[in-house]
Amino acid sequence: SDDQFTAADTRLEAIEAGDDALWAYIGTPMEFKVYNKGAGDTKKVQVGNSLNMTTSDVYTPITITQVSATTFLLDNEDFYMGYQGGFKPVQPGGTETKIYVMSEYCGKIIDDVNTWAASNHLDEYFGIDPTCLTTIENMFATTMPNMDEVTYNSITIPNDITPYLVTKYPAAGFYRIKNNSTGRYIGYGQPTATGLSKNAGLIVMPAANAATDASSIIYLNGSAGTYKLSTQGLYVQSQTTANQAFPATTSAPGVDFVFTHDNFSGIASITNADSRVDDNKDGSFHNPSDGWIMPGVVNWSASNPNSKWVIEEATTFTVPLNGPVDGSYYATLCVPFDVTLDGATAYTLDLNATETALTMTEVEGTVAAGTPVLLKGTSASATASISNPSSTAISTETALTGTYVAKTVAGSTDYFLGMANGKVGFYHWDGSTLSANRAYLEASKLNNSGVKGFALDFEDDATGINEELRMKNEESSIYNLAGQRMNKMQKGINIINGKKILK
Repeated sequence: SDDQFTAADTRLEAIEAGDDALWAYIGTPMEFKVYNKGAGDTKKVQVGNSLNMTTSDVYTPITITQVSATTFLLDNEDFYMGYQGGFKPVQPGGTETKIYVMSEYCGKIIDDVNTWAASNHLDEYFGIDPTCLTTIENMFATTMPNMDEVTYNSITIPNDITPYLVTKYPAAGFYRIKNNSTGRYIGYGQPTATGLSKNAGLIVMPAANAATDASSIIYLNGSAGTYKLSTQGLYVQSQTTANQAFPATTSAPGVDFVFTHDNFSGIASITNADSRVDDNKDGSFHNPSDGWIMPGVVNWSASNPNSKWVIEEATTFTVPLNGPVDGSYYATLCVPFDVTLDGATAYTLDLNATETALTMTEVEGTVAAGTPVLLKGTSASATASISNPSSTAISTETALTGTYVAKTVAGSTDYFLGMANGKVGFYHWDGSTLSANRAYLEASKLNNSGVKGFALDFEDDATGINEELRMKNEESSIYNLAGQRMNKMQKGINIINGKKILK
């Protein structure tokens, strides 16, 4: 209210008119003690539970920063004093201090450095590590506290502070690597261009695909700009043949790639010295233009705009599910890192003793790397959160067989997740390929040769906890209304596993 403001102004005028607003700084320009005239010259400023005066020789480390020609900021590592809200003690102070009284221009150059850093990739990978700004501020405050206008105008940012800038490098872990020019992400797959080498290796994919493609998750193993790369349980190798995508193989641990930043711009080139196999090329990852060995990542020069990359943390990916069938959605999954799922339940499948049925066990918590699982969800997608380094090993202890790369299934005797006669299950599939990071039933693992498919049958036991996935020869148990067994469904009413189905 107006009365409150009037009262506050009256108190402020009273303080300003008396000795309590007067301060003395006794010592040298670089080191002194702070006294208040109203408290007497035997007491000095210190920090306790509040900002107080003391007769002790133990007092507060204080820094006074000139913000403008008439304004100062009084602070230290233990507290700050501002205009609004007064001072805010944080923790008790300690030993005697050296106080730096910075000139207006010293304060300006520090502000300029922070303003430049904030607008130039501060705290981005291959940008500026925020920790170095404290070093730069201390450097100006201690070596040039009385900077004048001429010195201020002679300093160029960032050239004169470059020796003090520190690159923020990614630690070992999971990342996505995006081309700064095209916006495409690195993954693993098959180049599609004609007339050139099309060996499988690193490719680029649109940004929309990267969210659902586990191959876009790259594990960087290393530090300080030198890393080995792996994805899909494979390790990236040198590119030894021109016009060919960088290969990834099972040969662990792969080769070293050097990530070099471009003037702290938040982007980097990615170079392997042994990949200089083309004229005037330096072995750098390159996203070629459409129409030429697309979408393979090939050897090129770091200076080219399409050879610049941005590093993003990878913590999740989206798993598309198929459906709905009776209100549920299904998929299989096998990835080379641990995952926890949101929006779907994972099950491992195991053969029973007679190899006539598959028991299904719900995975509680984390799905271990390399474990092929069946997913049952409540919507068209689930979110997988990732952890732990990539692994080449795919578990062989379950009935499902996983694959990290696309698999040709045309003419296969194996069984793939799909739907037949209105039932979700594993069937012979006429499609051309099975996508990467999926799972299937290998015929060689099953004692059911000649069976055309196995439907999913979720049946609760008496406790309502365990569920069993029974294998059923869906097409060999089809009858008409007369009770005659048929080889396939006919038009009209069919009785399949005791249920009437209209075709």
